[in-house]
Amino acid sequence: MDSRFTGLIRIVSTPSGEVELGVRKAWIGIELSCFHMKFQLLPIHHEEVGGGKVQGLRTGYLVLQKEALSKLRDVNLGAYNWWASMGYPKGKDRCFVFEPECVEVVSGISEGIHVPSITEFCEHNGDPEK
Repeated sequence: MDSRFTGLIRIVSTPSGEVELGVRKAWIGIELSCFHMKFQLLPIHHEEVGGGKVQGLRTGYLVLQKEALSKLRDVNLGAYNWWASMGYPKGKDRCFVFEPECVEVVSGISEGIHVPSITEFCEHNGDPEK
């Protein structure tokens, strides 16, 4: 795993998004490793855990899809199967973005907000053009 994913968050409320409510609610209570600080996401399309595409600047916590889905599988196989049927995880280094409103920081999150370059964002979330 990437050594910068040293933070730990707990999902405490339902992530927003277009994915059916039961699948989004399944994340509640799961603790996930995340990038060591909040990301200010670039004004390009990116995937959020609730589904759909979001445009514009957003702040959130990056969590590797593979790890997140592995933990989801342990607590809710039906929700995991939904994500798997949609082709997730998309790649070993692809990330979900959890919005701050649905997260409780457990440990390891630095103060401030990280604003990545387009190259760094693509390294951790895949090229949005592909």
